Amino acid sequence: MYLLDPEPAGLPAAPPRVFVALCVWTPGGDGETPRRLSASRAAGISAGAVLPVVPGWTDGGDFLDEWFSRAIAAGAEFVAPVSAAGEGEDRRVLVEARTEVEPGSADAFFEKVHHGDWEEAVREGLRRFRDAARRRGLPAMPPRPIGSGEPAANSVAAARLEERAVELEADEHRAALLHAAARWIDESGRDLAPVVREGNFGKVFPFGALAAEAEAAFRAGRAG
Repeated sequence: MYLLDPEPAGLPAAPPRVFVALCVWTPGGDGETPRRLSASRAAGISAGAVLPVVPGWTDGGDFLDEWFSRAIAAGAEFVAPVSAAGEGEDRRVLVEARTEVEPGSADAFFEKVHHGDWEEAVREGLRRFRDAARRRGLPAMPPRPIGSGEPAANSVAAARLEERAVELEADEHRAALLHAAARWIDESGRDLAPVVREGNFGKVFPFGALAAEAEAAFRAGRAG
C-alpha cells in the first residue's frame, strides 16, 4: 500500500514492507514534507519525496539542486517525478499557483505554459529529474510494497519491467507493452519463479515479444 503524505500520528503499526510513503514536495508548501518523511522512516517504512515536474518552474537546474538537497537532508530513500497535466484548465491552475508563490515570474511562466511545446517540455523536465537522481545515486521510482502473501520474485520482476518501460517511454508502444506485462505478472495469482526455472514461462506468458526480457527480469531478481 502506498501512503500519500501520511500524518505521523496515523502511521500504521504493521510489517513495514507492506507500506511505502510518498511525500509530495510542492513549491512554496514544503513545511510538512520533511516531518512526514522523517516520521515514516522512523517507523521503519520506506519513504521518499515526490516532485510535480512543471516546465519552466520545477525543472530548472537551480531548483532541482535545492530540491534534491532538501530531500536528501530529510532522509529520502528514493525520489519520484510526477508529470504536470497539460489540459487548458490544468494550465490555468498552474499559472495561478505560480503567481501566488512567485508573482515576479508569472508573466514569463504564462508564456511558457500557454505558448510553448508543453509535451516536449514535460519530457525534457522528466529527463532532467532522472538524470539529477542518477547523479546523486537515488532511485527515481518508488519501491513496490510487498504483501505477506505476494511472491517476492513476481514483484521484483514486475518492478524491473516497469523501470524498463520508463527508460523507453519515448517508444510508446513498447513502453505500453512492458507496463501491460508487469500488470499481468502482478495479477497472475501464482509464483512464477518456478515456471521460469522449469523453462515453461513462454508457454503461459501472453506477451511473446517480451518473453525473453521478462524471463531475464526474473533471473536478475534471483541473482540480486
